[in-house]
Amino acid sequence: MTTEQSWVVAKFGGTSVSSLDSINNMVTIVKGYRNKQRNVLLVVSAFSGVSNLLEEVINKPDVVDIEQVVLQLKQRHQSFIEKLELKEPRLKDFVDSKLSQLRDCHKRLKEEELAAFFALQAEIMAIGEQLSSTILKAFLEAQLSLPVARMDATEWLQSDAGEHRSIADQYLNAECQVAFDPNKASQLSALGQIVITQGFVAANSCGETVVLGRGGSDTSAAYFAVLLNAEELAIWTDVPGMFSANPRQLPEARQLLKLDYKEAQEIASTGAKVLHPRCLRPVRNAQIPVFVGSTFALDKQGTLIGSFQQSEPQVKAISVRNGVLLIAMETSDMWQRPGFLAEAFNVFFKHGLSIDQVSTSETSVTVTLDNLTQGISRERIALLIKELSSICRVSLQENCAAVSIVGNSIRTLIAQLSQAFEVFKNRSVHMLTQAANNLNFTFVIDENEAPQLVKQLHENLISQHQGNEQIGQSWSALFGDQLSEPDIMVKQSWWFQHTRALEQVAHQQGASYVYSLSKVEQQIKKLQALKSIDRLFYAIKANSNAELLKHVESLGMGFECVSLQEVTFVLKLFPEIDKQRILFTPNFAPREEYKQALELGVLLTLDNLYPLEHWGDLFQGKELLLRIDTGTGKGHHSHVKTAGKEAKFGIPVEALLNAKDTLRTLDISIIGLHCHVGSGILTADNWYENGQTLLSLAEHFPSLKFLDLGGGLGIVEKPQQNNLDLGQVDELLLKLKSLLGDLELWLEPGRFIAAECGVLVARVTQLKGKSGAGYLGIETGMNSLIRPALYGAYHPIVNLTRVDQPATEKYTVVGPICETGDKLGIDRLLPPSFEGDILLIANTGAYGQVMSSRYNMREPAGEHIFENL
Repeated sequence: MTTEQSWVVAKFGGTSVSSLDSINNMVTIVKGYRNKQRNVLLVVSAFSGVSNLLEEVINKPDVVDIEQVVLQLKQRHQSFIEKLELKEPRLKDFVDSKLSQLRDCHKRLKEEELAAFFALQAEIMAIGEQLSSTILKAFLEAQLSLPVARMDATEWLQSDAGEHRSIADQYLNAECQVAFDPNKASQLSALGQIVITQGFVAANSCGETVVLGRGGSDTSAAYFAVLLNAEELAIWTDVPGMFSANPRQLPEARQLLKLDYKEAQEIASTGAKVLHPRCLRPVRNAQIPVFVGSTFALDKQGTLIGSFQQSEPQVKAISVRNGVLLIAMETSDMWQRPGFLAEAFNVFFKHGLSIDQVSTSETSVTVTLDNLTQGISRERIALLIKELSSICRVSLQENCAAVSIVGNSIRTLIAQLSQAFEVFKNRSVHMLTQAANNLNFTFVIDENEAPQLVKQLHENLISQHQGNEQIGQSWSALFGDQLSEPDIMVKQSWWFQHTRALEQVAHQQGASYVYSLSKVEQQIKKLQALKSIDRLFYAIKANSNAELLKHVESLGMGFECVSLQEVTFVLKLFPEIDKQRILFTPNFAPREEYKQALELGVLLTLDNLYPLEHWGDLFQGKELLLRIDTGTGKGHHSHVKTAGKEAKFGIPVEALLNAKDTLRTLDISIIGLHCHVGSGILTADNWYENGQTLLSLAEHFPSLKFLDLGGGLGIVEKPQQNNLDLGQVDELLLKLKSLLGDLELWLEPGRFIAAECGVLVARVTQLKGKSGAGYLGIETGMNSLIRPALYGAYHPIVNLTRVDQPATEKYTVVGPICETGDKLGIDRLLPPSFEGDILLIANTGAYGQVMSSRYNMREPAGEHIFENL
């Protein structure tokens, strides 16, 4: 079959081919191209989660349970075959054959070295795309009733070895040199009008499989677009285009409707994850336009990238790259000595490392390395530093982030940017660079500082500007998350059925927190249904309202306390409570609190060895828990990540093992090990990983009775977030429990139980329009709810008075506190609102009233139990 029709290359990422809805949308997209008489080459990634499993095999071949990985992959792909209602037996046979190949490669992987080792790693990583492209070909044919050809990407894309590229990079982070090839275009047309192939995969000159690095499917698609001189490259992903910041973390991020290639390249290179940085250069050279759209929102406009006339200078994005490595080289010998930079940079060249940013002085040079695109191992860095040390003093700083302000002609905006730079006051800026291409200013800072800085910079430089042909609406406006036309999540909220009653509370009582005990009970019962969990302790720091605590206690939960005051409060409320239902986990508390806790007979956790080493007499012969630092924190903001070297919590594993002699000398029995890595976690494997960490230490503590997996169970609070899958949590923990013998598993939920039970209602006081920004003021602010100012936390906001009216106005919701940061929500879509209307701020039952203050001498919101109104 042949045709003169032009080609569209459409890439579908892992999330775009991992649900029945998104795959059906892929079919709709293909039909749309065919209706416009376009031939379609689909470039597909592996199904979501598959590449992660394969990475486990290549990274830990000696410890991975290959049969367990094979089983998970088989179940996942057979599940897709069944969901897609594909009846062809050959598909299951194909899955079995690829998994047999995986077993064989894994066996050989443990025996091979160097080039053969990396070649096997690449062969393993390519299996995911080979499986997905075969299954999706069958589904497309069934749905379209048209022939769909599947081609092998390794027969079309050949990698370029590249001088001084390491062997590992040649196989696992490969690059190709491509140009339009009429013969290739003719060959593809001969295959058919709809063709599917694998992203991420190519071959080297020897015919061996190589891969293009994680995220390399974008680059594969770009290579194919150039080979075919395609009319368009379309990147279909889980967001409708590129945004001015990460919209998952910052709902006020604005959609970028049109971008020049250079701007898009800069945004991608400085941290935006929608596009892989490598994919734009080939299509830019070939002048092929790029469209970025959402497989999940076909009605949304998306981003078009091409050679566009530049508008007046304007900041387009605030990007952030985490995991940046900062290397400082210092020696007085470089002063006025020609050639030092050449000598130093040649060392980086020899090790195959590309330098990102450079800053120099008379006696020092500081550079950054971008781990996003290079995937640099610790061994490689160690070798680099060893060689550099022969010519200068070298220091390495890890866990940095590069925050970039991106826009064309950025130098002309210095006056505008100067005020925004105030956000860096009193923060450590390790490096500041201005790009030679006049497209960005980049600040290298500590990684944990980045989220708040991005929020503040975006607010100062982008949020306040009106839209134009290049900058569109905010994420929250696009997805109508402000609930005037309530979505399913809101309709299911307990408060949605009681809007008028809640209005009355605000009218009569003023600003008020209102809690639903039935919602508390609903959340507790979800956790009590987990078969894997033996005991639950409610973290009362989330919400210590007495009536709420009484309800929690009546449902059989224990209490986790972080201060002696919390312990005594619980004992006062429940004087007859079994003391073993109270778990006390102090942090840097005075000696007296530990002493009193032991006298009271409550369970006591140590999260530091200092008390043992200096107050050992207190703990002689006692039973204790130890809190472990797992080394890695998780959560929705750096301030809620409670593990890793940036967090003050927990005992590092190496220090813990060194303390065994002290424990033995003091005759201390360790009956529990505990870890908690952060808050707001929505990935089901977190607690399984916590348990694995604790289980690996269990053999050192013969008196152990339980493993406390902490809390941090997240709730849905932003548009398009997915619920935490408690069924999967339970499934994984049951697998863990099968290894525990008599050991129990405990959880310490707080926010999961309390957050959704509470709402904050308050009256609108004033409105103001200012330079395109609309401010809507209410009677209380950060004195009642500090989470938005402290964490950049997102809370849905609804106008209860006008809940049935369409949301047509954009407001920044503020309080009366004399602070610029007194903002409860930025760029929220609400109905036209007026003085006296009642606003509801949702998900405020946790860390709301308990963190309130009398700042400005303003009383915070009061508290009410809904069932008692």
